[in-house]
Amino acid sequence: MRVVIPWAGPSWPLHAVQLALQQDGVAAEYHQMRGDEDYHDLLSRLWTECATEGFIVVEHDIVCWPGAIQKLIDCRHPWCVYPYYCSVGWILDGLGCVKFGPGLLQLYPDWLREPFPACCAHTRNYCGLDRLIAHRAQELGLKPHVHRPGVTNLNEKWT
Repeated sequence: MRVVIPWAGPSWPLHAVQLALQQDGVAAEYHQMRGDEDYHDLLSRLWTECATEGFIVVEHDIVCWPGAIQKLIDCRHPWCVYPYYCSVGWILDGLGCVKFGPGLLQLYPDWLREPFPACCAHTRNYCGLDRLIAHRAQELGLKPHVHRPGVTNLNEKWT
């Protein structure tokens, strides 16, 4: 299963994420996000490319504890998340550390395509992408499988 790290902004959180993954033996792909819609484009591409294997996203400011990624890989559920804390509280359906399994990708190949849920003002913009995914899941009656303990959010803007 592919592990993907979309990154932008300051480099110090990314170094912590890289170190934690390397120490855990996780090989990851790093993709720099340069524009406001690059994150959406990356996830859309992965949704198609990884339809038979699934993929895991770890955002550039989320540090996973040892073994966390392997737990996602081993889990039979199609949509898994680790909660993380930010200024609005614990996020239980975000993109900080999430697995999209092949069953979900194959069953809902158009998940990230328009029309978007009516409540999603940001659509393709990176700042609302997690809400777009959560609202689409809500429309479909799906809930993520939440793993514990949570992971660490290093984004000082939101913590």
